[in-house]
Amino acid sequence: MNKFPFEDCKIRWWKETNISAKDKQALISDLRNISGIIEEAMNFTLKREQRNPVVKFSIGAKNVSYAYSLRVFYTGKAGWSVSINRKNFGREGIFVSDDILAELVCRKWQWILVLDEADYGPVEKL
Repeated sequence: MNKFPFEDCKIRWWKETNISAKDKQALISDLRNISGIIEEAMNFTLKREQRNPVVKFSIGAKNVSYAYSLRVFYTGKAGWSVSINRKNFGREGIFVSDDILAELVCRKWQWILVLDEADYGPVEKL
């Protein structure tokens, strides 16, 4: 597998996403710095295709307002789903949900998009 090709990728932000421009830029910067980790996650899921593996890890640890994660999922011939999620916590600090804020799309590989085309707002190049 080739190294994750950021020059050919876009981030499709969910139009209902309430995320600051500062957080968006911090997440984009983090994604560029962890291309090797994303490649490893894609290789891991590819090798374990029969078990439907999901790899999740934190991103945007510095200078952001919320806790974010990146989710990598491979479904075989249908392709990958790579999403940026925001972790939501309840009143007592208990994890409640992991909402999708954006999805990565790259022309080099087959991608699965969870959100419908009508659900997307701005699209940014990496």
